[in-house]
Amino acid sequence: MKECPDMLETLIKFQKNDIISIVGSGGKTSLMFHLARLFSERLGHHTPSHKILITTTTKIMLPKKQDYEFIQIGTDNIESFLSSTQKGRFVLGKRVDKTNLSSSEISCLYESKLIGFEPEKLSNYIKYFDLCLIESDGSKGKNLKGWNETEPVIVPETTKTIGVINLKLIGQYPDEQNIFRLEHFKRLLSSPLESVVTASHIKDVILHEKGLFKNAVGYKILFINQADDKIQADLARSFLEGFTETQLNAFQTIIIGSIKQDRFILYKGLLKY
Repeated sequence: MKECPDMLETLIKFQKNDIISIVGSGGKTSLMFHLARLFSERLGHHTPSHKILITTTTKIMLPKKQDYEFIQIGTDNIESFLSSTQKGRFVLGKRVDKTNLSSSEISCLYESKLIGFEPEKLSNYIKYFDLCLIESDGSKGKNLKGWNETEPVIVPETTKTIGVINLKLIGQYPDEQNIFRLEHFKRLLSSPLESVVTASHIKDVILHEKGLFKNAVGYKILFINQADDKIQADLARSFLEGFTETQLNAFQTIIIGSIKQDRFILYKGLLKY
């Protein structure tokens, strides 16, 4: 294991033309914007040198202005957005909530949701960008989730799938307040979900074919988020020690980290894909 503060983009091993789909719960949107900023700053030396797409196939909170340089909502004048020769972070969405507001009318909608384009439509747009970051799953801000038949929504051109999960609910009572689609979550478990969530339950969710990496495309990267201090990082290490070598080898890279603290530990990785 190697601790690599401020080097998350190195651990994930960005390559030009990567299309990264992010699934799971407990930090997907934060991770997406964190990666966009890191990629832009590292390669551009604080001056953007690449054209980075930030989007979703589901819905995300409408990003704040400091999280992007350009934004496009809907298809009006989308050709100029796509063909722009400027560099930076480009946010793209189909609409805001159920409205059809233009990009110039969004300043008062900070708490609104940005709805994404369908994968078949998005596939026509990603070729215009040097890197694409796509939130491909929804969890309504809850720590864990189960997946219905339509989730996650991953574009087939994806080169890396990052599965985000956290261990915050270990020892906690499971209910609809902290687990999205609780009944679907229960179907992934090899042992009953009784009084509390256990490490075994979360392991089941990670490894089940209809769990965290359902529909995953490309290299699989497991990211255990919210390891905000040494206690949580040690818990994550102990949790992963409960996996067999074969189970660990299902992932090209495993990262323990904290987006909040901007600190990351490479637990397992093939830094040359």
